[in-house]
Parts: sequence; C-alpha cells; structure tokens
Amino acid sequence: SDTIDYSEIEEKMVELAENSKFFLLEAFAGAAADIILNYRQVTSCKVTVTKPNASRRATVKVEINRSR
Repeated sequence: SDTIDYSEIEEKMVELAENSKFFLLEAFAGAAADIILNYRQVTSCKVTVTKPNASRRATVKVEINRSR
C-alpha cells in the first residue's frame, strides 16, 4: 500500500499525451504533475518533459517541481 505502480503512471502519462492538446510544454508538465500528486503516497515530484524536434539547433526541455 506504500508503493506506487510506475507502469500505471506511465499509462496515465501516455493517455495524457495522446488525448490532450497542449500548446505549451509547461502546461503538459503541470498536468502530469497533478496526476502524479493525486497518488496519496506522493508528496512531491519532479517532471521533466523533452521535445527533441522542437528546434533544429537544440532539444527543448521543461522541468517543474511540485509538492503538496
């Protein structure tokens, strides 16, 4: 009861990515953090979202930290 099923979280992240239309990586990262923080065992999380083909010169990455 104190552990988290990471494959379940992965499924939720894939579902979020496939079924949502975010214009900003920050918005997606925030929504992902909200899903993760809904687990009672989680008190804080760090979400990193990478979009490798967003720029010809660099990989775009957003990282947010959230806690409750």
